[in-house]
Amino acid sequence: MLAVTVALAAALFVTTPKGFFPQKDSGLIMGVAQAAPDIWPQAMAQKMQQLDRIVDVDPAVDNTYYWIGPNPTLSQGA
Repeated sequence: MLAVTVALAAALFVTTPKGFFPQKDSGLIMGVAQAAPDIWPQAMAQKMQQLDRIVDVDPAVDNTYYWIGPNPTLSQGA
């Protein structure tokens, strides 16, 4: 049984793709900004615009993108 497990592990090691990480830097940085749960959407929009202006000052930043709303990755109980 041990020999079968070792052989299977070796086979998986050899056949598993090694390209989990990009070969070159894509230049993409993602971040998350959170506020109090009871913040009004208009107030959050103002805060995000403020953050956008701060980040945009950096000459290395090509563009920014943001959206305001619930985290789409959280389970909503459905």
